[in-house]
Amino acid sequence: MSKVIKSECKSIIITSFLFGLYHLPNLFLNTSSQTHGNMAMSIIIALTEQGFVGILFGLIWAKTHNLSACIFLHSFIDAFYILSVLKIG
Repeated sequence: MSKVIKSECKSIIITSFLFGLYHLPNLFLNTSSQTHGNMAMSIIIALTEQGFVGILFGLIWAKTHNLSACIFLHSFIDAFYILSVLKIG
């Protein structure tokens, strides 16, 4: 995307926004989510928390040009989320 837009910073912001929106259905529909059934809060969380993580992934990608670190970090974050939902650990 940065080649098309010709700006790495803008491409990170756009893809982070899209990354956040991609997580919107999970935030709204997941019964274990604090935002379950509340569309306004789901959007806010998707664009702030998930968007911030998207920026982090974008910065990692910009520095390394390797998806492995992003995949590992995303898996690590998801594992902690699953453990917290299941009340393990």
